[in-house]
Amino acid sequence: MSTHRRTIAVLCSRGRVAANQGHSSSFKFGYIKMRSSRNRACAMVVVKCIRHLFFLFVLCEGFHRQLYSLSFENIAIGLDSIRQDKIKATVEFLASSHFRGRATGSPEAMLTAGYISSIFQRNGLKPLLHSSDFIQSFEITRTIPKPNSYFELRQRGGESYSFRINKDFVPASWGADALIMQKEGVFVGYGITAPRLNYDDYEGLDIRDKIVIMLTKVPDNEQDSFRQVSRTDYGDPIRKSIWAAHKGAAGVIRVLGPEEKLPSSSICDFNQAEAHLTIRLKSLKIPVITLTFEAGQQLLSKCIPPHIQRQNLSQIIQLINKELRPQTFKLEGELRLATEYRRRPVQGYNIIGVIPGSDPTLKDEYIIIGAHHDHVGVDDKGQIFFGADDNASGTAALLELSEAFQANMLKPRRSILLAAWGAEEIGLLGSRYYIRKPAVPLENTVAMFQMDMIGRNAQHQADAVNSFPREVAAENQNSLNVLGTWLSPDLRSSIETSNIRAGLDLKFPSDLEAIELMRRSDQWPFLKQGIPVLFLFTGFHPDYHQLTDTADKINFAKMEKILRLLYLTVWELTEARDQPTLKKALFEKLTYTGKIK
Repeated sequence: MSTHRRTIAVLCSRGRVAANQGHSSSFKFGYIKMRSSRNRACAMVVVKCIRHLFFLFVLCEGFHRQLYSLSFENIAIGLDSIRQDKIKATVEFLASSHFRGRATGSPEAMLTAGYISSIFQRNGLKPLLHSSDFIQSFEITRTIPKPNSYFELRQRGGESYSFRINKDFVPASWGADALIMQKEGVFVGYGITAPRLNYDDYEGLDIRDKIVIMLTKVPDNEQDSFRQVSRTDYGDPIRKSIWAAHKGAAGVIRVLGPEEKLPSSSICDFNQAEAHLTIRLKSLKIPVITLTFEAGQQLLSKCIPPHIQRQNLSQIIQLINKELRPQTFKLEGELRLATEYRRRPVQGYNIIGVIPGSDPTLKDEYIIIGAHHDHVGVDDKGQIFFGADDNASGTAALLELSEAFQANMLKPRRSILLAAWGAEEIGLLGSRYYIRKPAVPLENTVAMFQMDMIGRNAQHQADAVNSFPREVAAENQNSLNVLGTWLSPDLRSSIETSNIRAGLDLKFPSDLEAIELMRRSDQWPFLKQGIPVLFLFTGFHPDYHQLTDTADKINFAKMEKILRLLYLTVWELTEARDQPTLKKALFEKLTYTGKIK
């Protein structure tokens, strides 16, 4: 904030106090002493003029929403409390050997949750609604398929063809246990229903009590609409399985693409096994297996009806991709399968603290600030992945902000919810659980800010697949990527205005550059609910998910600036008369908005 802007804000504040003390025989406005009613009237005129000047200045600097009266003096204590030496101490502690990489399901994950809870409590945050605890626990299921699962084709002539587990197929980790099942099979293309994109593999098809065979991912056509959305939405394998079950399918067989590898089912260590939200697995009660592309070729070659124009899997895929028109048919013969698993439940932890709003009406609206606290733990040799940048940096930032927002006498009009998410590294499971079981109504959530890897200087080679340009660390010592502004210009306006004081080099990746990156951290489940989000991220570097992601490489001076930027931005939003808006048309174009979670 420039000096003259601060001066105007201070004068407004002093003038407002003076005007409200009209019952007194004398009061001060700056250095001017007012004693008569005439002078008080003059003071009111001066106050109004200064207020007009202030709001004109603010509008010129980029504010597009009218604010309630807010003096910088009233929030300066909190801003000044954000210091890099404190941030450094917290990052070094979280990224130390005491926490052994903070892996989900480990004793250190519980230790991390307890530590964050204690800081929230010390800083005066309130726990979850209707609870005396800051911790929101959720159950995760880790799954290992048993070797006695099997799959075979039984042809009409009595012949059978068996597929080998771990060679040709593996039971999908999210599927249900199933005793011996023998059903008719139906090929359903990609198994996608996308009304907005004019595509439906299930149109006119009866799959009730049948086993469906589907391709993984989504149609691949350079001109097709699927390239304009997050491809992981329609291609999400669990969502596709749940949708098939919703349509009445008795089971699902997924056929991998030619370049996809079969997931390993030889894992015996539950710590390495795939993990899913237990609450989500309970919604799927049919078996699911994954077949290699070669096994899929063999399966269809033996049971494609003679009237089908394309007689092998490669030709069928090419036809669907080229014409973007479903190719579905009933198989000749029956499919016989059985699946069985070993399962182990583990606990995940979200740590949630609330700073209640002071306005009688706006206190029921919430701004969420989040960061995931988990990392990947230790390897099989006992070596620690410290996760200093990913994401001790974001967690330390969250704790620093929990103190800063409470340091002022003035309290925000809207409520602020601070959340340290668990199990992000294994599928955003903590934030996904929160969406299912929110601490406050999602419709009352005004905006969400996610801090993930905010402590380094971006350094990596160009990545054409993910639209990442080459980055050099020396050129990014003061830079911050802010993702999501293309969906909410209001949030961009707010953060750009706050950056006048913070002084960072802000980068705003476009939607095409950012959409796939956006899905990789905890802001994604909130965006999918239509909530405006910003993702703060300093960029990838060679130590990402390596043993070398250590605290000594963190740029703490830049972290201090980032926290001050977010502090000012959130304060503005707590005082804004209007909520930030989302470009709904663009949002619906870029994301799947179906109700299956």
